[in-house]
Amino acid sequence: MTNVDLRVTPDEPFPILVIEQGKPRIEMLQKPSTMVAPPGASFLVPAGKESSTEDWLNAHDGRTDGKWVLRVEHRSAGEEDIELYRMHDGYRGGGYRATSRSATPRYRKLTGPGFAMVAALVALALNTVSWVAVVLMLRLYRRFKQMMPDRNK
Repeated sequence: MTNVDLRVTPDEPFPILVIEQGKPRIEMLQKPSTMVAPPGASFLVPAGKESSTEDWLNAHDGRTDGKWVLRVEHRSAGEEDIELYRMHDGYRGGGYRATSRSATPRYRKLTGPGFAMVAALVALALNTVSWVAVVLMLRLYRRFKQMMPDRNK
């Protein structure tokens, strides 16, 4: 539900993680298109460094309105699928295929602040259905019990 076509919100910057001299930084592309790595840089997140990279990004970002979330799926040697998005009241970012030399955006990952309301309404509906079922079962049980002859007489 949250992964959408790149053409949705075309004016919004697209985040790409760049590892340069062992330090991560985020490059915001104005138009999502294949990006070539600067000399000495890579788009690959070293295996086992996903969590520490995410922590470093959040510690050095300087913004207090949410945090960066990094998900990495190692596909093969030299190729990863990366999701990088900013989580606050909803989230915004994207998913891309990365190699050491290039990053190709594949989709945007976004929700708005209203997404929590959708989840709350679904929870309310499920809760209501559950309680209605319990009440109906109790009424049926009482009616069944009233219809049965008393065996103690």
